[in-house]
Amino acid sequence: MPHRFKNRCYPLARHDVMQFPDEESIRNDVARDCGDIIDLAKRVLSSWMTVGRSHGYTKSALPPEVINAAYVLDVRACRQFRSVVELCMRGEAHDASILTRTMFENLLALEFVLKPRISLKPYKNRYKSKAPSSMSRLLRARLYLTYFGFQWEVLKSRNSKKARANRRARQLASQVPKQVRDHYESLIGSVWVERFKQHPRTYSGLTVSELAQAIGPVYAIWYNVVYAIQSGDVHASNAAELLHFSEAIWHDMPCRVERTLRAATDMFLAGADSLHKNIGFGSAARMLLSGLDDQYRRIKEKRRNREWQQRDCRDNAS
Repeated sequence: MPHRFKNRCYPLARHDVMQFPDEESIRNDVARDCGDIIDLAKRVLSSWMTVGRSHGYTKSALPPEVINAAYVLDVRACRQFRSVVELCMRGEAHDASILTRTMFENLLALEFVLKPRISLKPYKNRYKSKAPSSMSRLLRARLYLTYFGFQWEVLKSRNSKKARANRRARQLASQVPKQVRDHYESLIGSVWVERFKQHPRTYSGLTVSELAQAIGPVYAIWYNVVYAIQSGDVHASNAAELLHFSEAIWHDMPCRVERTLRAATDMFLAGADSLHKNIGFGSAARMLLSGLDDQYRRIKEKRRNREWQQRDCRDNAS
């Protein structure tokens, strides 16, 4: 039976959930205006998932903890990117932007684990004389993998002055066997366990901004520009973008879809490139990434030229 909304019928037979108003029309508009970038994103995801990376993971000379952490983050990036593509195909760039912001944090974690060296300057600024003197790949991977074992301890320290929350946190912390926590502490040291419990209470011991600086200047710029804009979507502080003459907007314009999908594609390709450079998936992966980069560059140049032509036409008409 169709569901009625604003005197319009939206059949549920073809969809698991109710469609938003004019969803089919929006899908068509997005396919018309963003078809090339959507097709590329699909090709990027499917190619990366089928290129055959298992040999690289099993034969890499990197420590097993580094490989395990990298694999977890690789899978997470694939899941996030797939969701972004599906949302963009429906014209829901606002929600896709939230996931793209998460993809950046996932990329930071991947680089934190895989980069041969990271800058220690943010640690020196935060911890002064108690800053770590070195951060090997193995230590960084262990920090990422063991952090979840202390998450309830972290929650307990966060709510130390709130009786009910602290009591619940203690109950949750007791579910992690003491032997497990002791083993994790032996891997990373008691100093890092205490850092987990201190602000900002993260696996790296740094805020997102500080971690971006530690990874590299490109990531710091992305944090200050793109990530900051996307934070408005996450924290519901950009209501004006969801209104049009006081009426709620159910879908985003194709231009917003394009921007979001390009940002997500940039994040995904950067992660794939880092995985290949640091682990090594063979010549097939190298050729694949090179070919995808070339296709992506041509699409961006084509769309840029089209925008310039449209701008010239508007200027001439005025």
